Order: sequence, then C-alpha cells, then structure tokens
Amino acid sequence: MSNLDLKELPADLQLTLSKKETDSERRLRLVKDSIVFVLAICVLVLALVWSAWILFEPSATADNKHTAQTVMIAIVSGLVGYLVRK
Repeated sequence: MSNLDLKELPADLQLTLSKKETDSERRLRLVKDSIVFVLAICVLVLALVWSAWILFEPSATADNKHTAQTVMIAIVSGLVGYLVRK
C-alpha cells in the first residue's frame, strides 16, 4: 500500500475539495432543475406549435412564415444535435 502526501502532489495529479451536499440541498437542487427543465420544454413546445400554426395558416404573411420556418429549423436542429450529442 502506498501513501500519498497531500502537501506534495505529483505533477500529473490535481486535488479538489468540495463540501458534501446535504439531503435538503440535493432536494432543492433537483426541484430547481426540474422546474427549469419543464419550463424549457414548455417554451419549446409553444414555439413549435406557433411555428406550425403560422406555416399552415393561409393568411400569414411571407415574413411571418419565414420567421416561423427559421424558428422551427432552429428547434429541430437543436433536438437533433442533442440526440447525437455533438
């Protein structure tokens, strides 16, 4: 068994100290992350529905259709990028 002197670390090692997360802190972080996730999904769904509505609306202007198409392309591109993790 080897000993490691924390005062003289080898050049290829890095030491990081962090405080242990308590159960209440963990619960609060998970609630916060869940709320942010749900809100982000709601915004994406609303933007996608709005874009589809504008694209299939016969009386929409060409400018509005172009904007809706751009939003839809951005959403689909982001989702594909998320799925392939690139």
